Amino acid sequence: MTATKPVRDTALPSSISHYTTLEGFQGIVETQSIWASNASFLNDRTELEHALKASKRVISMFSSDKAQKVWSPLIKQVFKELLDGAKPDTYVTCFCKDDDNLSQWRGYSGDLQGINITFNRAKLEDRLKKEKAEFVEVVYSKHSTAAKFRTSLENEIRDIADLGKMIGELSEEERIEELRSRVSALLPRFKHIGFKDEREWRFAIQKTVEQKSLKFRISKHKRLTHNHLF
Repeated sequence: MTATKPVRDTALPSSISHYTTLEGFQGIVETQSIWASNASFLNDRTELEHALKASKRVISMFSSDKAQKVWSPLIKQVFKELLDGAKPDTYVTCFCKDDDNLSQWRGYSGDLQGINITFNRAKLEDRLKKEKAEFVEVVYSKHSTAAKFRTSLENEIRDIADLGKMIGELSEEERIEELRSRVSALLPRFKHIGFKDEREWRFAIQKTVEQKSLKFRISKHKRLTHNHLF
């Protein structure tokens, strides 16, 4: 399937800022790479749960009745798997359109000293092109309206609508894989409206990463997170 660029309400920022700790900054300089965290470890479990609920609502709103009837049992299965700890093939690195944002300093800069690295968005996007990274704006929502979803997720909604066309083309196993991939791609798009001051944008990469290529680190929530270098 050939994806087209989504139509956005807002212009793409010319520069984007990555907030991190001194240790994180050292790692970026030494490896000339940026960590991309698995979508199930973006912040805490509440963010994953919110993203799953929002993704499920998008699928239910924009799938045809015929597609929903066929896909409904598989949708329930995929969402349960992700909620129970299955790792999506989606990796995310986070940025902000502001270079001095209090919410970002508080959230991502550690307890002692933080660093803000500002990138030229177009150059970074070009560097990540080989990874087929998609630059997306986070949708902050509590009970988002259909109109808000439509304007923010036009490209993804088009893909969801296409589910109905594949009903007779795929085996059940292939349907599960296809659905898991599409749901995983939606997860980085949502955060609760309480975080709206972060004004976050993300590079999201859909990629199956071999276990030996994964890196692990302890987050501020005292848990291991799955990461990959890009």
